[in-house]
Amino acid sequence: MIGKFAAAAIAATLTFGAAAPVAAMEQELNMLMGAIYFEVKNLGLDPTHIDQLTVSQLARIKAITSSSNDDQGAKFQVKKILDEAGPN
Repeated sequence: MIGKFAAAAIAATLTFGAAAPVAAMEQELNMLMGAIYFEVKNLGLDPTHIDQLTVSQLARIKAITSSSNDDQGAKFQVKKILDEAGPN
C-alpha cells in the first residue's frame, strides 16, 4: 500500500511540478511580447503581428531597441525583422 502511495505521490510531483516552469515561461514570453509591442509602436511601426515572431526574433528586437540611441537605425532593423516574419 505504501508503495502505491509513494508511486502516486511521485507521479503527482512530476506531473504538477513540471507545469510550474511552463507557466512561468509562458508568463515571461507574454511580458516580453508586451514590451516589444510598445517598443515597436513607439518606433512608429505596426505591432499587429508580433505574436507571429519567434522567440529569437523577439530577443533581437529587444536587443536592438535596448542598445540603440539611433531611432531611425533601430526602426530600420526592427522593420526588417518584422518583414522577415511577415503576416501569416
